[in-house]
Amino acid sequence: SIGEYTKKSGFTSIIRAYLTEFKFWENVTLVIKAKSKLATPKEVINKFLSDVEMTKMGLGLQQAPGITIIGDSPENPDDNVHSTCDCYVSADHGLDWDFHGFDAMCFGKTPILPVNFDYSHYFSKSPFLYETYYRNVYASQDQTYNDMFSSNQGWLEPNLNEMKKMMRKAFSMANREELSNICKKAKDDFSYQKVGSLLLKVLQNEKEKI
Repeated sequence: SIGEYTKKSGFTSIIRAYLTEFKFWENVTLVIKAKSKLATPKEVINKFLSDVEMTKMGLGLQQAPGITIIGDSPENPDDNVHSTCDCYVSADHGLDWDFHGFDAMCFGKTPILPVNFDYSHYFSKSPFLYETYYRNVYASQDQTYNDMFSSNQGWLEPNLNEMKKMMRKAFSMANREELSNICKKAKDDFSYQKVGSLLLKVLQNEKEKI
């Protein structure tokens, strides 16, 4: 997963779902690339590691599956994460467009995404593009984004059980080459040619109305 180190990004939910679904002996690793405008990469990594340890303690885990935290730097672009990992997981509390999920799909990787956002139907054209499910709740506002949300707006809370199912399903996927090809074909819907063609039709329709 990739994102800002904020409550909105839902990393706590991802970590909790991962730690409760997988056992320490399984060949799996959760990779999180954490970013922050308010802290250095090293500070963000240390905060994340602290959160992970607190979650392990809360769950009573003596041993846990692997978790790798990566800081943001020019030497470590997002593409490295997508090219290395098998799937991408998002638990964001609210997005208009998950560009990290789309990037993962362009790399032929499984994006595990929520379905309640406007963009989700673009990712669900293939049964191999797994999705998580959200329910409406009201949550305290993230101070990092306090200029973007009003006090009466609610965020979406990830359904951990559904997220865990999708993680397990992606992990157990036998034919990853087939999955990769389907993901790569889905990205063609957003090629310059197709998007440009659609935009041209919109402009032509508007012109006829004048």
